[in-house]
Amino acid sequence: MRENGVAQRVVTFALGDFPLSVAMALDRSWSMAGRPLAHVRDAARAFLAELRAEDEAMLVEIGSEVETVVPLSRDRAALLAAVDTLEPWGSTPLHDAIIQCLDRIAAARGRRALVILSDGLDRYSRASADEVRARARGAGVLVYPVVLGRSPLR
Repeated sequence: MRENGVAQRVVTFALGDFPLSVAMALDRSWSMAGRPLAHVRDAARAFLAELRAEDEAMLVEIGSEVETVVPLSRDRAALLAAVDTLEPWGSTPLHDAIIQCLDRIAAARGRRALVILSDGLDRYSRASADEVRARARGAGVLVYPVVLGRSPLR
């Protein structure tokens, strides 16, 4: 194995099927009203349908506030019900929300991930994009931003 062209010795390797703990962050701000929010609901349902029985998910809504509407759970019915009630509200402190989601999923067991469904527009965050990148790099959580619409995630 090589890293930046330099041979590296593999010190630890684990083969196995580990459970996934995932935070799904759904942007429900006013910029997502209408069709984009419908796409978020559809994508969230499809993602939840692909999780294995031993996988856990939490549902976090991003509006003017960041709210965990379903804590880490295997209860797919509760997660799907929360997705179905998603309505537009507020602005998008996206950078702040990502940091909060990383903090909320950090203590979970197994493989950890954050899936963000958003138009990528940040409004009124205290944290900068650089702070988000730094936090994500050090969190040990895989981050999957899914941008819906025309705006790139910054």
